[in-house]
Amino acid sequence: MKGFGKLGLIGGIVLALILVFTPMANAQLKPGSCYWGDATGNGAIASDDVAILKTTLRQGGGSGTDVNYTGIPYTEIQSRLVQDLSGNGAIASDDNAMLTKWLKNDWSGRTAGNPDRLLADSNSVTLDTSAGDSVELSLYGLSPDLSGGALRTGWGVILEIDAGSDCTSAQIYGYDPNQTSQEPPAWHSSIAYRYTGKADDALVNGRAKLRVNANGCSNGDVVLVNTYIPADGEYGVSGQRFPTRLDGPQIKVHIQGGPPPCTITGVTVNPSSTNEDQTDVPYTLIAQCQEGQNVDVTATSTVSGNCTGGAGLITIPNTCGDDDPADCTVTETESGNNYSDVIDIVDDGDTITGLTCSISNLTEGTSSALGCVYNWSDGESCNDSDDNADSDVVVGGANCSKSGTNGVCAEVCGDDNWSCTLTARTYTDSYDCLDDGDTVTGLNCSIANVTEGTSSALNCLYSWNEGGSCNDSDDNADSDVVVGGANCSKSGTNGVCAEV
Repeated sequence: MKGFGKLGLIGGIVLALILVFTPMANAQLKPGSCYWGDATGNGAIASDDVAILKTTLRQGGGSGTDVNYTGIPYTEIQSRLVQDLSGNGAIASDDNAMLTKWLKNDWSGRTAGNPDRLLADSNSVTLDTSAGDSVELSLYGLSPDLSGGALRTGWGVILEIDAGSDCTSAQIYGYDPNQTSQEPPAWHSSIAYRYTGKADDALVNGRAKLRVNANGCSNGDVVLVNTYIPADGEYGVSGQRFPTRLDGPQIKVHIQGGPPPCTITGVTVNPSSTNEDQTDVPYTLIAQCQEGQNVDVTATSTVSGNCTGGAGLITIPNTCGDDDPADCTVTETESGNNYSDVIDIVDDGDTITGLTCSISNLTEGTSSALGCVYNWSDGESCNDSDDNADSDVVVGGANCSKSGTNGVCAEVCGDDNWSCTLTARTYTDSYDCLDDGDTVTGLNCSIANVTEGTSSALNCLYSWNEGGSCNDSDDNADSDVVVGGANCSKSGTNGVCAEV
């Protein structure tokens, strides 16, 4: 029987060790009493928690037994002291007795080890934003004095920004109480929590340490931080370990060192003017405050109009021509109100360097848009408000004219082509007039009769299909005509009758 007893003891130890070192697949992640009495990290009281506590007792219950509690997901509370249910600051048989009762759903005596006070190391702190961007708040829980008034380990303490704070946009650094998977501490709006750490660690000293920043706050603001350990029902913690919320002190965080409060009455931008066609031009925007001071609001300013960028830098496009370009508006928004000033954007000295017209050629007897623009020293081409090449241009050349902003080619007898000149501000361009397919259909000469022994001008013209009669540059009937007949001849462009 003794041998069997030894085997049973060995088996129990092996089972306990398996329970200790087997990772929990379904760890809970909740504030409050989630890990109180729980050695495995699953957030519930079960036989494996009793087994680990018994192993810890057999091992002497010293700090070296904290290795049995690595199943708890948060390293700061991987401590045997999460099972100090009697509240005396040590692991003993009375803790085992109480945990065994809990396992049987008998929660009597739980108040012996539960915290009955939540305290802060300081109920009023100062956050000097010139020295840092956040301040630490440190809280701890104590068991009842009758139990020993011992520091509590493993209790999730919530900090929450009170709606009555001067600045409700401040943030808290800790765990999200609504997280569904384990996440590292981070900045959260309004609410966060951390656990009271190991009571026997001199550096931690049983404290839950969180930080508060001054996000969106101003000099002189007071942030009110409510502190409490939530009841089990608030976040669905199993069992009946902590049925009633425990409120701690309201901590006042005094913001100083930042910019003083400013109710904006107007803003001034510098520079007040600058040239067009620039990149990354720096500016500053200064707000005038109802309280009497001026505040630099450059970093939060926005821009619109003839510029892009903001927060202290703008890019200004080039405007073709030498008109006064549109301006750049710089704006600061406070409480839904916009306060703006204007940077006057000025021309950078562009001058006209040439003339370009889109008209190229057109058929005689028709007209077409000139499409003239000035060329400028910045490499662009356009007309501006007082430099309009279409209006300024003068059309020159025979059979060329202008109608409004159209170039015109007259209907001309013959089948010649010709060019028209365009002139504006000493700059020139041109377009061509093209024959519309005229053909020679006949010959007309004015010479009728000549006295023998004399000559007379032939005055010959070609007749054309459009009804006119003329000679053109390469169709000259006077030159082309051949005189035939007895005693008839041609001399130059004269017809000759011989003396007979």
